[in-house]
Amino acid sequence: MDLGLRGRTAVVSGSSRGIGREVAHRLFAEGARVLLASTGPAADEEGAALAAIDPERVGVLDVDMTTAQGASAAVDAARARWGPVHIVVSNVSNYVGTDAVGPHPCRIDDLRPEELPMVMRRLVESCWFLAEAALPDMRAAGFGRIVNISSLVAREVEIDVPHLLSHVARPAAAMLHKLLAARTAGTGTTVNSILPAGTRTERTHVYWERVAAERGAASWEEVADEHYSTLAVRRMGRVEEQAAVVAFLCSARAGSITGQAVLTDGGGSRGVY
Repeated sequence: MDLGLRGRTAVVSGSSRGIGREVAHRLFAEGARVLLASTGPAADEEGAALAAIDPERVGVLDVDMTTAQGASAAVDAARARWGPVHIVVSNVSNYVGTDAVGPHPCRIDDLRPEELPMVMRRLVESCWFLAEAALPDMRAAGFGRIVNISSLVAREVEIDVPHLLSHVARPAAAMLHKLLAARTAGTGTTVNSILPAGTRTERTHVYWERVAAERGAASWEEVADEHYSTLAVRRMGRVEEQAAVVAFLCSARAGSITGQAVLTDGGGSRGVY
């Protein structure tokens, strides 16, 4: 299926690893011009891999996408190189902690005062900043796609895993996108989120290692496999599966899908709707 992405310009945040990286690769494979906006050298490596295929359609920017200035800089960089930005994908991680890899398993009794505003900035404000920076281009073009990489906890509580911060921030981000979809009605712009239940990435690996250590388990795979055995698919999601859904939501074919939190959770949701 031709998704109608050839010639479109996309900015993908958090594109140095995990789902964001796969989304950038998928949009590129569909013919889009892609700016990888992230921090650290990993984004340069991904950009180099894509540039080896077609250097005219890939750019890399080392930038803090949790700030309005960073989001505007990313959109400005893409616009300066290719013209109007048609697609933005927000994928800032919920990393809060002292290491550079992933979040700690936070419970209500473990919450430190600085962490809640930090995670709200990362998971909620960053989405808003990126959308606001790109919306003028989308309105002018009569075509826009805004997608947030979220989590099933935006919809349902997972009481057997200790990630309080995601439970608080993810629903707020999903509601932000719902309201933004209403605001952009009639402009040719759609706004959606995807809600994975868990995807096999470097960050989830670290997360489950920490949970396993806390529970005294022999391996993180043992704990993770037990948790995801309750899903209909009986496993974690794969990055390529999530990226395929995002690419479709970004496509010309998905023009009637907006204001939705699309479950990509392997059947983890217990709700009918």
